[in-house]
Amino acid sequence: MTDLNPGEGREARFAAVYDALYADLLRFAYRRCEPGAAEDVVGEAFLVAWRRFENLPRDEEAARAWLFGVARNVILNNRRGAERREALWSPAR
Repeated sequence: MTDLNPGEGREARFAAVYDALYADLLRFAYRRCEPGAAEDVVGEAFLVAWRRFENLPRDEEAARAWLFGVARNVILNNRRGAERREALWSPAR
């Protein structure tokens, strides 16, 4: 387990998390959503990580699991939104 705390403050720690996990998170998103949406999913996951920085675990493996959970939730929320939009446009039965 690697500690993602370079001791230089919030920005440095966030940069360390981003550098360590971005590529894996992007591959995760590409496997689970449309290719055009994968980068948006990862961007949104890191935005959540920035906003909820105090909840981001210090340990690399724990941070990885936390961010993958966030990305999964982003993907599910996007799917639910797409389903709602589709339901609005489909003819009434």
